[in-house]
Amino acid sequence: MENQNKYNFTVVSMDVFAQVLAQVPKGRIIRVSDLFRFFEKNYGKPVFFDFPTYMEDPLWEQLPWWRIVGEKGELLDGLEGLMEQQYKVLDTYLEGLQVDRDYAALMLTEILFERGLVNKETLAAAREKVNITTDITQT
Repeated sequence: MENQNKYNFTVVSMDVFAQVLAQVPKGRIIRVSDLFRFFEKNYGKPVFFDFPTYMEDPLWEQLPWWRIVGEKGELLDGLEGLMEQQYKVLDTYLEGLQVDRDYAALMLTEILFERGLVNKETLAAAREKVNITTDITQT
């Protein structure tokens, strides 16, 4: 965390961001809001993540960046290309499985629901998208 931008946010350096992100346990995800809270608590002021710069750094591909999700476990729409990278990883994985994206999203949502990371409404919406209308009140 080395410099201030013109909006008086402290820009978290790639090295510091990488150190923290590397601590996310395998098989777990972290919400971007939790990352903000962590850094703001430690630095005592608002912070800024420079994702475009991070993604250009050779260290980026060694990080579990795909574990960063939105507030409800969704891909990160609007974070300077991060969502597009997540889609590429998912698409490459799905090609091998020959599973369509909506069904894969449903599988992920069900896992997140089981772990208490998404609510029943989010799960119901994912199921509706692939025309699965099971009653989740029993889940």
